[in-house]
Amino acid sequence: MALLGWTWLAVSLFGMSGYCIGAALLTDRPSTGDRVGGVLVGVGSALSGVMASAFVFAALTEVCAAGAANAADSARKRWVQGQRGAARLNLRYAVSAARVASVSAVLVGLVTGLFGFLAIGKRAADRAHDAHEHAESEIARTRSTLGENLDS
Repeated sequence: MALLGWTWLAVSLFGMSGYCIGAALLTDRPSTGDRVGGVLVGVGSALSGVMASAFVFAALTEVCAAGAANAADSARKRWVQGQRGAARLNLRYAVSAARVASVSAVLVGLVTGLFGFLAIGKRAADRAHDAHEHAESEIARTRSTLGENLDS
């Protein structure tokens, strides 16, 4: 639910930013104060949208990391039950979800690096990277259980 909320906020902020800048620069004969005010509101909205997108990526990382950990656990259970094909499929899903979590965690780090002075941004980046590391450790544990390397 947080992922949807942060996504909606980021999209609406970027939309508002585009509207404000477009209205300030493209309308017929606005005053200079209107233009400057519209551009300032647009830039402020764009910066807020960038910060909201960091939380989108943080939530996406946590969702994908949880999915990867669950799929890795399911792969281990399927392997013990003798369902080799299902175990391999679950492990491949876990690896794919962990890759999405990895890219998303990097994007969180990049965006919060732009706003490094915000403590809440650092907390979001730390949560994203912790979730990704947890998913990777679950996948490594599953690979050692299955005795396979499916990266190739």
